[in-house]
Amino acid sequence: MFTTCAIFSIGLLLAVTTVLAKTSRQNECVRTFCADNQAKIGEFCYEHCPAGYARFGFDCHSVCPQGMRNDGLFCRRSEYGRGAGYPWKFGDALNDNAMFERCRADNPQLGCEKHGLIVYPKCRDGYSAFGCCICRPERPDCGSLGLGTQVDLSCSKRIIIGKPQKGTCLYFLHDVA
Repeated sequence: MFTTCAIFSIGLLLAVTTVLAKTSRQNECVRTFCADNQAKIGEFCYEHCPAGYARFGFDCHSVCPQGMRNDGLFCRRSEYGRGAGYPWKFGDALNDNAMFERCRADNPQLGCEKHGLIVYPKCRDGYSAFGCCICRPERPDCGSLGLGTQVDLSCSKRIIIGKPQKGTCLYFLHDVA
């Protein structure tokens, strides 16, 4: 009798649990959709990013302007190297003339200049020499570019934090069953 009673009790418990589970899930949304001005990420809707911004995960980050490199949370104007330069070589006269001639032959558009004992191509317009071998651009005006705080040649991106919203329910579980 004990076995029959226990089996009956377990069966009744399972039946009640199944009914409760079905009842509580009948109002569960099966599929959601977002408004036209929103993007669906997972089960949530986020406003589309405004012009000049691009989605990065759940947030909108400002897009780097042309001429600036995307460094994640920053946009940076890039330096460039101007090479090892043109040193004096055996066979050159004991002056700088041959160094300048070799440099000018390889860089007729830029011209050349001496730094220390070595001749280098001049930096392109908008750049200035930084030490012997690096050409750095002018520092950007981050505010006028629509970017945030300046750190050396970098500007922080502006970020619009995503605000998740529930989507509109397309149909409920009881509509499917």
